[in-house]
Amino acid sequence: MILARSIQPIFHGNRLKSVLFIKKNFIYTISSATSFQKKPSSFVSSGNLDHPDAGEDAFSNLENSKYAFNVVLDGVGGWTNIGIDPSKFSWGLIRELEKEFKKFGNKFPDPLSVMTNAFDSLKKSKSIRAGSSTACATLFDKQSGKLHSLNLGDSGFLILRDGSILYESTPQVLQFNMPYQLAIYPSSYSSRDEITPNMSDLTQHQLQNGDLIILATDGVFDNLDSESLRQVAEKVLSNNTKNENSTRILADSICKTAVTNSKNTKWDSPFSKAARSYGFQYRGGKVDDTTTTCMLVKEVQS
Repeated sequence: MILARSIQPIFHGNRLKSVLFIKKNFIYTISSATSFQKKPSSFVSSGNLDHPDAGEDAFSNLENSKYAFNVVLDGVGGWTNIGIDPSKFSWGLIRELEKEFKKFGNKFPDPLSVMTNAFDSLKKSKSIRAGSSTACATLFDKQSGKLHSLNLGDSGFLILRDGSILYESTPQVLQFNMPYQLAIYPSSYSSRDEITPNMSDLTQHQLQNGDLIILATDGVFDNLDSESLRQVAEKVLSNNTKNENSTRILADSICKTAVTNSKNTKWDSPFSKAARSYGFQYRGGKVDDTTTTCMLVKEVQS
């Protein structure tokens, strides 16, 4: 496996989306916002971008009349060492995920099927020479109120309810700083790890009014533990009305806090604690591309 990160300055951007749906005698609103902060790299990608420039990270927020699908991917930076742009894989997979989600129409597009079909399509397309990515995806069923999740690698998500942590995903790693990742290898590689979407952690959660879901790449989780994320969310939501604007403010705040922590060389970050658990000596945060999507479930009597 390959995993590498460089330490560089950052840029910032955000995307915002809302979804309305009906369940029994209620109208539910799912407000979602994605914020990202990028670390530039000395690696220069050719051509014009057809997507937000989130560095090696990629994301998508999709919806139809029955479902809301959100995903964050973290392209593995080590591929730049052999002249390959890591973002080509992560955004290539996003495009295939978007196609697959649309194919399901009003049929239940379970995250494993969507991810498996998208990954297979990306490999068959021959459009990507090589690359790899972690993946975290959630699908919200607007009729049942259930959240279906898929997590592969060290991106992940939290569910907060009434100011407390209801659930947090567990990172999947092969060894320190080497997460599970979907990959396409050059034909010259003699050894290839066969990691597939079937190796993802799959969960289901019954959501209710006011629940908050936070998806993020490891640029967030390496610099903010779950309790710190809970505190950031509590502060933002206590100072703002819970609506689509508050999710944008929260996503921006999470990214800003994570990036600030990443540049602090003296504190004991989640990344440094993980390093010590594997016998490595490391102090401070870890600068990386940082992406988070925040979703708020709201129930209104119709």
